[in-house]
Amino acid sequence: MTKEEKPTDTKYASDRSLISSLISRLIHSISAFLFPLVLTPEKLVIPSSGHLNVQMKNPTNQSLEIECEFQSFGFNIERVWYMQVEAEIDVVWKAGKKFSYILKTDDVLHIKIKFEDKFDEKNYLIVDEKTKFGFLRVSCVSNFDSKTSKPKQEQSDCEEFYLRANIYFPLSIDPKCEKAKVLEEKYSERLLIQERKCKVFASRHSKEGWWICDECEEWGGCETEDKSRVDKWNYEILAKYGAKLDHMTIADISKIKEDMLKAYKKEEKEERRKRKDRK
Repeated sequence: MTKEEKPTDTKYASDRSLISSLISRLIHSISAFLFPLVLTPEKLVIPSSGHLNVQMKNPTNQSLEIECEFQSFGFNIERVWYMQVEAEIDVVWKAGKKFSYILKTDDVLHIKIKFEDKFDEKNYLIVDEKTKFGFLRVSCVSNFDSKTSKPKQEQSDCEEFYLRANIYFPLSIDPKCEKAKVLEEKYSERLLIQERKCKVFASRHSKEGWWICDECEEWGGCETEDKSRVDKWNYEILAKYGAKLDHMTIADISKIKEDMLKAYKKEEKEERRKRKDRK
């Protein structure tokens, strides 16, 4: 470093002052930013009525960017809204998707959770003990601006920093209510169907390669054969055999696929012969 490039004591002092200020603000902010939102009620227990109204309030003196994720087999989001000049403004939040929103100071976001009444539409969800009741995950981010009034050429590159708080709110329901019994039955049915599907996808005929089944992460499928055709066969097997699959082994199902492959090859050969005769 040349003599001309050597920073002055004034610049060092200015940088130290900025860093000290940032650290002070960071320590103060972190202590208040463990999770700044106020969620009412604190525990998300769905009552016997099947509906729970949740309020999410921002009590801080700055806007917060929040991201919500809702995953549950037994429950769903019925409605999300906020108040604007005494009017309720609905917010679109699709099932299975994440939702982002800027929550201003003292603003309240209203979320209405309901007992699921369309379990067949939850095919995108892998069911297990975690997603049986599920959860609401809330993440919020605050952007702190640390710009000073110094001339632009003297400003530090460290002009802003972010704080993120992330928390999971588990969902539950009174185990003695009637809806809890319905949920248990639907969950058992779905789990059984999922296990059958995993078994079928894990089986393969002699020409199949491998892929990972998206639903159950079991190996199965094909590379050398047309994947769409094999998928069609998988669902045909599921529809035709149903509960019988519970007593079948993967080898049994592979034999069924092998017979389907032979029939397909035979039909394909016959179709080629017919095309040749037409010529």
